Amino acid sequence: MKISLIIVALLGTAELWALGPTDIANKTVRINMENVLAARTDMYQEAAQPWFLLTGITDFVVDFPANAEYTTTTTRIGRITNEVQVSYAPAPAINKAYINVNCNEFRILAILTYTSNTEGTATIAWHEAGDTRHFRNMTFTVQSDADKTAGVELPEEIIARDPEMWDDGLQAILSEIESASYRSDAEKLYRKRLVSLLPMVMMVHDSSFTNPDYKGNTALHYACGLSHVKLVQWLVEHGADLEARTDKGASIDACISGKNSKKIKAILEEARKWRDRPYSGPEVDIQAAREAAAWLELEFSGINQESPDYTIPTDEQKARTCAQLLYRSVKSGTGPLALGMSMTDTPAILLSRVQNAKMSEEMFVENMLRELKQCYIYCQHVRRRDGLVLAKLPHMILAREEEGMLPDAATAVYRAAREGNVELVRWLTGYGADRRLMNEQGEIVTLPPDTPNLAEIQEALKMHD
Repeated sequence: MKISLIIVALLGTAELWALGPTDIANKTVRINMENVLAARTDMYQEAAQPWFLLTGITDFVVDFPANAEYTTTTTRIGRITNEVQVSYAPAPAINKAYINVNCNEFRILAILTYTSNTEGTATIAWHEAGDTRHFRNMTFTVQSDADKTAGVELPEEIIARDPEMWDDGLQAILSEIESASYRSDAEKLYRKRLVSLLPMVMMVHDSSFTNPDYKGNTALHYACGLSHVKLVQWLVEHGADLEARTDKGASIDACISGKNSKKIKAILEEARKWRDRPYSGPEVDIQAAREAAAWLELEFSGINQESPDYTIPTDEQKARTCAQLLYRSVKSGTGPLALGMSMTDTPAILLSRVQNAKMSEEMFVENMLRELKQCYIYCQHVRRRDGLVLAKLPHMILAREEEGMLPDAATAVYRAAREGNVELVRWLTGYGADRRLMNEQGEIVTLPPDTPNLAEIQEALKMHD
């Protein structure tokens, strides 16, 4: 009977073992996103991505006021602001809690699993633009919110994203569109699409950017449909494609409607006149332009970025000179194909904007330099990632197979250390290699006294302890 009573008592007091606060008032939840594993579901007929590692990510922070549910604004992609609804729902019986952050553009569900009252592990499902990304391998902490404010700090990729936003007055136009009231269903749709598109225009520095969901409609299509003179003028002056067509073949001009139709038609007509005016710049050496095109395409391919320390090339002056030559050659009548360019490569794609938009030489050159910088950063990231994979190999199996030797259990660090190769040891340990000194038989050993550069190698092995 006593045993039965004890069991009943235990079952009836499960909350004594429940972890995590049921009252989140005036507390901050901070989710550490560094080294998070991410995966993506199917999107736009593309296969789902397997789990991969993300680094250089800022924390995901949610500050709760006196209530577990509230509405606030949060900064997204630089200075773009969204109004979001936030809620916290505890499930103490299973030591979990659920944080929802929702707005028109995205929905986030963070599942917290408490291992104590103030910390635990987290997973996130992030739904945006028809795509779902999943995140795992995260830890979180709950702490008192000293200033008792409400707010959300969304995680951002620090390395992969250029922190400089392309604004130049577009943010003010976007705010104007967000605050305006529109009556017709078409205007409401144009407004919704522009509110989604314009932040991306600012982020990627491309005034003709279009979301795949929008079937080829650019911001200029929607601006003409909304009869928004100020936005049409801004897009035209910043290199929007005047000849862009939707997937169904609708031109920019076919979308013009509303009370400002005459003004918008005049803006487009003037822009095309400027674009098509006869070239009056310096004479172009076509052979030099071909060499410039070849050099830029080589740079964009990443072939020239083989430095072992992953440094980014810095020959900006040559890139600027080559871009100027390409611009002048196209304006004087020599197209990308005549310069021997592949029309799928970035330089040729940028040149197509010169042919289809009101774009100055200065604007084109800056666009080319920016795209080249992004390409360099991407290649740097890929090479570091590939280097990391190589560094984690348990032994140098590829090299040994090429030499006709059988693979064994020796670690790459052991091989480099036995050879006295200090730089290779530093490189391997710096990129996450197995630092165990494991020999060919799989035995953990110490380095013999006659190892070349022994002191420096031992110091290198301790650097990342």
